[in-house]
Amino acid sequence: MNNQAQPNEHRPDSDKAPSNEMPWQRERRRSAEWRKLLVDYYNEHPELNIDLAAADVLRDHPEYAPEAEHWLAGYKSHCERCRTEFVRQAGIYADCRFDNFRLHGSAAEQKQQRAILKRLRAMLPTEGLRLWLSDLGRAIKAGQNILFVGNCGTGKDHLMHGLLWHVCGGVNLSYQIQNYATLRRRLKDAATSDGQTESTIINSLCEATLLCISDLVPNNGKPLSDFQADCLYQIVDGRMLARRPIWATLNLPTGHTMDEEGDERLTPPVWDRLRHGALIVACDWQCFRKPAEIIG
Repeated sequence: MNNQAQPNEHRPDSDKAPSNEMPWQRERRRSAEWRKLLVDYYNEHPELNIDLAAADVLRDHPEYAPEAEHWLAGYKSHCERCRTEFVRQAGIYADCRFDNFRLHGSAAEQKQQRAILKRLRAMLPTEGLRLWLSDLGRAIKAGQNILFVGNCGTGKDHLMHGLLWHVCGGVNLSYQIQNYATLRRRLKDAATSDGQTESTIINSLCEATLLCISDLVPNNGKPLSDFQADCLYQIVDGRMLARRPIWATLNLPTGHTMDEEGDERLTPPVWDRLRHGALIVACDWQCFRKPAEIIG
């Protein structure tokens, strides 16, 4: 019986490199081999995060330590760029997390807030579980809208941005954060200028994997103009047809009049498409904003 060790069937082709291989060709080949080893192992072990998966692969293939170090540095740099972009787009909401959401109101209202935080946390990827395997990832891939509905000052934007924080880094996901008042001005300016057209803006909003819109219902209490309604319809309908979700905060009542007000303020075609199959987070409690001091 031949006792000679048999070659590992998963061993990369490093020893099969051509003798005339240039240094840059060797670097590219070995990088590709490392990525394949890591991706295959990562897909077989969804319970691991990327750092743990890389450590396991390196234990079996220590010869790829230089390639692993270079790849992980690039990966972490990518994650950092993603989070930097989140800070740029989120503005004053960049620090919003579920952990720093301020419970407020009556005991019953705080209980409701805790229940909503618990429900949203349950959707998140657990430690080591990739986004697309979580409830939240599946909702994004299915194109399910998430609407945060309630009165002003209830923390709707805090919750929306806190949820977005968990999906914006380390994954191949494009997103845009828009304030609807600013977006309306952009569309109006585009319609009357010779530069960027409203169609260009609408198309860019339809192409992102995830679109987050703050204060989607106009704060002036008036219905949308025909132009505003048409633009919003194109965005909502275009994204629905492409199965790309919208997350939005809306200053609407959470009771039985929600649909009536949604129809009136956003038009029936827009509201009907937004709420169809959506997860509606009802922020049905009092405003947390208060003055620092009242003099007089």
